[in-house]
Amino acid sequence: MPTFNTTDPKPGYVYDQAVDTWFPLLGIAPGSNIVRWRKTAAGAETSVSGLDDLGATLSYNAGTEQVYLNGVLLVRTEDYLATNGTSVTGLTALAASDVIEVISFNATNVQTTDALLETDINAKGDLIVGAAVDTAAILASGTNGQVLAVNTSTATGLEWVTSDDANAIQNAIVDAKGDLIVATAADTVARLAVGANDTVLTADSSTATGLKWAAPGGGGLELVLTETIGSGVSSVVVSGAFSSTYDNYLVLISGGAASGNCNLTLQLGSTTSGYYWVGYYAVTSSASLTAYNGSNTANFSYAGIGSTNDINSITTIQAPNLAKRTHISTTSSRANSASNPTINRNEGFEDSNTQHTAFTIAPDAGTITGGTIKVYGYKN
Repeated sequence: MPTFNTTDPKPGYVYDQAVDTWFPLLGIAPGSNIVRWRKTAAGAETSVSGLDDLGATLSYNAGTEQVYLNGVLLVRTEDYLATNGTSVTGLTALAASDVIEVISFNATNVQTTDALLETDINAKGDLIVGAAVDTAAILASGTNGQVLAVNTSTATGLEWVTSDDANAIQNAIVDAKGDLIVATAADTVARLAVGANDTVLTADSSTATGLKWAAPGGGGLELVLTETIGSGVSSVVVSGAFSSTYDNYLVLISGGAASGNCNLTLQLGSTTSGYYWVGYYAVTSSASLTAYNGSNTANFSYAGIGSTNDINSITTIQAPNLAKRTHISTTSSRANSASNPTINRNEGFEDSNTQHTAFTIAPDAGTITGGTIKVYGYKN
């Protein structure tokens, strides 16, 4: 139990004999004072009490007083006795003009046996808090990220908690890596689940969050579908290719091979008339161009080229699903040998207001095997 050391006083400190250490007297309240009582002896006194030289009455807290004789600190119980709070006895007879002083701390502001000491603090972040009236306690430090919250059921009325109160965005709102927290309205948030690999975040006011995950549309294009060409087929129907989502389309045919040299034809839906087109081809061994054309034919007759090496076409189709003419532009090449490759270019239109959703690719001779037909939509 901490007590005042009477042999080496330090005002404002208490001494703990168990560990032979001085500790700050944390119990002294702001504004407390130390009372000094000072008396000049007439001579032969062995006790003092009553009024001092300045008219102050001797009063002290037994066990906390300090008694000085001519500036020298006396040892309690050895040099004097101080038990009743109003007198000091057991003194060696004083000589005339000896000065006896009694130092006393304000009784209402000094705590000795109940004072909190530095040794009561166990770790960085520990707090001294009120546990009840006139009762202090130590609240141990919380863990990183926790905040102090009121909880009257605990001994101190406080506790460290994870910062997740009702007015904050709750941790439980997310379920998986990559989930996003987004606004759905003023002062309102919701979870947007993570998208599939390689999808990108896209604005879409029709969704609850105003956002969606979508396939990237590189260069203003979005992949609509991929059709795989079978083995030894004489035609390939590509259904669901066109819709109101896009006005214009790009069709790429690549890979595979034909049973022999051929041109690829393109038919829109079930329309078998009204195709008008003009084009040319050239071979790399000659600077000459050979022109060709078609008027009101059953299909777009030069929509690509096939050979035993491959089949290929780059075709732009404008407005196939709109109620107006559909315009078609195609580039393709044939590379049977390094000495005589052929390059084709063809432009034309289908002269009706039919809204098409599908098209058919067919060789004008033989069959085709393998490869793919990819349909892309140009973003409106």
